[in-house]
Amino acid sequence: MNLPLYLFLSVMTVGAWQLNLFDKNMPWFSVDDRVMGGISQSYIATNDNFELLFLGEMSVKNNGGFASIRREIYLSPDKVPSDAQLKLTVTGDGRTYQVRFRTSTQWNAIAYFARIDTIPNQTVTHILSLDDFKASWRGQAVPDAKPLRWKDVKQMSFMLTDKQPGEFGLLVSDIYWQSVSGV
Repeated sequence: MNLPLYLFLSVMTVGAWQLNLFDKNMPWFSVDDRVMGGISQSYIATNDNFELLFLGEMSVKNNGGFASIRREIYLSPDKVPSDAQLKLTVTGDGRTYQVRFRTSTQWNAIAYFARIDTIPNQTVTHILSLDDFKASWRGQAVPDAKPLRWKDVKQMSFMLTDKQPGEFGLLVSDIYWQSVSGV
């Protein structure tokens, strides 16, 4: 049966909230080094299992070297408690990616990032707490930024910043938040 992607709703289990990877009202979009004259290019796709694919080609020409996908996201405190941990299940290509959150809808606001390592063609689940995220703006640390809180999140992104030319790919199977207290 072929159903539109936006019909796959978030799954609620005890103490957990799963992000709908393909919300038609909050679509993913690419933000690559082309905004600064580079020529890297990323794409968003899905597979038969309705998993998110972040793929493309990294280039360092014209001072390039990053690629990303981003979307709006709202984490209601009644769904994602302040003690929740982020759980990401990904399959990668051996590169180190970043998962990022912004507390503003502005495209160039401070980002809170955590690195996620991948092993070529192996599925890995990363468990991240709020303390794992560091504030940055355009690649520079922002030590005096307010701590990240889930209830303040307005955007989520995946980013590759390794400046290693060539094809890349990250498959995201699940994104969910699990309460540490289990409630």
